[in-house]
Amino acid sequence: MPETFKLNITSGERKGETHPLLNFPFRIGRAADNDLVLEDKRVSRYHSEIYLINGEYSIKDLGSQNGTWVNGVKITSTGIKTGNTIIVGGNTLLFDSEEKNIFVEVDTSDLHTIIKPAKDILMGTIEEKDDGFSPDILRKRTAMLSALYQISRDILKESEIDSILNLTANTILGNIKAERVYILLKDEELGSIKIALARDAGKISGKEDKLMLSRTVINRVMDEEISLLVADAKRDSRFSESESIFMYGIRSAMCVPLLGAERVTGAIYVDILNSDRQFTHDELHLLTTVGNISAIGIEQTNLRDKMLKEREARQSLMRYHSPQVVEEIIKGKGTCEVTERMITVLFTDIKGFTRLSEELGPLETARLLNKFFDIITDVVFRYKGSIDKFIGDAAMAIFGAPFHDTDYTEMTIKAAIDIQKEIKKLNKFEVRIGINTGSAVIGNIGSSKRVEYTAIGDTINIASRLEKMAAEGSIYIGEATYEQIKGIFKTRSIGMQKIKGKTMEVGIYEVIYE
Repeated sequence: MPETFKLNITSGERKGETHPLLNFPFRIGRAADNDLVLEDKRVSRYHSEIYLINGEYSIKDLGSQNGTWVNGVKITSTGIKTGNTIIVGGNTLLFDSEEKNIFVEVDTSDLHTIIKPAKDILMGTIEEKDDGFSPDILRKRTAMLSALYQISRDILKESEIDSILNLTANTILGNIKAERVYILLKDEELGSIKIALARDAGKISGKEDKLMLSRTVINRVMDEEISLLVADAKRDSRFSESESIFMYGIRSAMCVPLLGAERVTGAIYVDILNSDRQFTHDELHLLTTVGNISAIGIEQTNLRDKMLKEREARQSLMRYHSPQVVEEIIKGKGTCEVTERMITVLFTDIKGFTRLSEELGPLETARLLNKFFDIITDVVFRYKGSIDKFIGDAAMAIFGAPFHDTDYTEMTIKAAIDIQKEIKKLNKFEVRIGINTGSAVIGNIGSSKRVEYTAIGDTINIASRLEKMAAEGSIYIGEATYEQIKGIFKTRSIGMQKIKGKTMEVGIYEVIYE
């Protein structure tokens, strides 16, 4: 069993308290949203935090006014181990292990603690028959089934996680006489457990109301998919030394996994404090089943959200990329993050467009441009390229990003040849094309309010210059492009040419096509 840790407050305003380290970073300070709130004026609002990296615990001072001290030494950041003392303001905290294992084999004659696989409980709830039940048992079972039907029906109507959690808490408090309810959810990205909802006697608990249950217990409940009932903690020898139970007067408690169709998404914890009442076996069954229904609702909501985001992403990506490239991005094989990589860029525009537009007039010019851009888009997408932008009568396309085929430069030349052939079939104007290969910064670039997928750098500038140098109906390529496609396509050398913005001449080639 993995060792877990806690902070025992040995001196200060909250002396005697124990705080298990449930979430990371575990923040200490005066502000109400810290994990451990210390109202001592010598404590800064956000004083220090404990974090876990690769199984090692460390503490970091957050620029506090009076500093954080470990074993009498003022620190900025340092590792901590069992037995280390931490001083924050006027408070001394002992960093201690929490190794107590309550998950030993349970004697069936011991009625104080029940540990049972959640799936077994769920199966029993489904298969249980009414034959031979007393009127009292039948009444309780009817009430339980009614509660389960109600929450199942209501959760199906919800599309927000918070609403599902509140429905879950309401169902628990309405059918199980718990004093406190906590619903915890896994954060898959951070690998931590967060308290998503806390309710106390029907109201939302304050930030200072912390869950005082061992992280070991919660992790085991989720990892092993078991339901735990502590009927009477004071009579169970396994809790005789457990500060997290006794220090806060917990009399009876239950913890069950949020066990959905696919996986465990979190846990539900309920407890009774100093009352003489104890949770029952039936209540453990009800809580486990409610947790199952809630987890399925959470899974469905997350799936809907994922599908919505994917659809929105597809719609946005389809503006720039071919369907094949969009699929690769969605699957995670391509990326729109800003990065530097080798690409091939294609520029094209209509030769003599200004004169042509004057002859045709605005409406006919717009129709012609739409036809031109349709040809460009279809051909570029055919060869797994991406449309960067349309600028007046010009278009810029990128090959080799975000999905990096090994033959992306060859695909660019094929696309250029097809564009020229399609335009010649149209027989209304001629276009010129410039192509260049090289390193560029590419990805979603822009402001916080508007971004677009584009490429920047000298490679793009040279491609644009080559396009302007090309004659109508021709395809000009740079030397780096030529080196990648020579022997595959017919070319002829234009020679070394001076390009605007470059101090040195560059080699230019023309692609010969029929």
